[in-house]
Amino acid sequence: MGVFILLAVEFAGIFSSVFIIFVNVQSWMKGQKMSSRDQIIIALSFSDMVFSAVNAAIVLGSAFVPQLLSVDYIYYGLYDLMTYSICSNSWLSACLGALFFVKTTNFNIGFLAQLKMRIEMVMPWVTSGIEVFSFIIALVQPSASAEVYGENSTLPLITNETSEVIGYETDVLNDVSFLLKACLTPFMIVTVTTAHINISLCKHTQQNMDSGGPTLKVHRRAASTMTSLLILNTVFYVLQMWLGFLQTSDPLYRIGITLVCSFSLVQSIILILGIGRLKKTFIQIITMCRRKALS
Repeated sequence: MGVFILLAVEFAGIFSSVFIIFVNVQSWMKGQKMSSRDQIIIALSFSDMVFSAVNAAIVLGSAFVPQLLSVDYIYYGLYDLMTYSICSNSWLSACLGALFFVKTTNFNIGFLAQLKMRIEMVMPWVTSGIEVFSFIIALVQPSASAEVYGENSTLPLITNETSEVIGYETDVLNDVSFLLKACLTPFMIVTVTTAHINISLCKHTQQNMDSGGPTLKVHRRAASTMTSLLILNTVFYVLQMWLGFLQTSDPLYRIGITLVCSFSLVQSIILILGIGRLKKTFIQIITMCRRKALS
C-alpha cells in the first residue's frame, strides 16, 4: 500500500508540474508576453517534474525490479538527475525571491534602481545560467555512494573473484556536505528576500489599506508565495539530512520519505495558488469537471 501511495504522490507531482508548464506555454502561444516570473516558474516546474520522475523510477525499481537499481549507469543516472533537480530548485527559488524583492521594493537611485529597470532583460539569462550551472554540478559532483558486492568477494579489486553489485551505500556526510555547498547560499537568499518582502508588506499595508489597489494585492501574493516556499524548503532540507541518519526499517524513515516525495506536489500547489493565471485556469478546470460529473 505504501508503494502505491508514493507512486500516486509522484504522479500527482508530475501532473501538476506539467499543468503549470502547459498553462504558461499556451498563454505564450496565444500571443501573451512571457514575463521573467513565468520563465522562472516554468523552470521550477520542470525541475519539480524531474524530481518526481526520478523518485517514481526509484520507487518502481525498488518495489518491482530491484536489480535494475544495481546497474551502475541507471543508478548514477538517477543520482545525477536528482542532484540537478535539487540544485536547480534551490537556485530558482532564490531567483524568484530576488525577482519579487526587486519588483516590490521602491529604489530611487543606485544599482538596484538600475536593476529594477532591466530586470525583465536580465532574469532570462540568469534562469538559463542556473539551469546550465545545475547540469554541470550534477555531472561533476562525485557520487556519495559506494558499491556493495555479494558474498563472494568483499574486496573485488584485490581478489580475482568477480562479484555482482547488489546495491549501494550512501555516505551521509558527503550528502550533507553537498546540500550545504549547493543549497545554503540560495536558501539564505530566499530567507533574506522573503523577510524583506514581508517587512515591506507590513509597512505598506496600513497606508494602502483604504485603496486596496492591485499593487498591494501583488505584494501580498508575493509575500505569501515566498513564505510558503521558504517553509517548504526548510522542511525539505531538514528531512534530507535527517533521513541519512535513520535506518530504513525505522517507521520514521518511511514517514520522512513520504514527506520528501511530496515536495514537488506541494511546491506546485503553492505556485498554482500564488500565480493568478494558474489559479484561474485550475478553478476553471475543476468547475468543468464538476459540471460534467453532475450532468
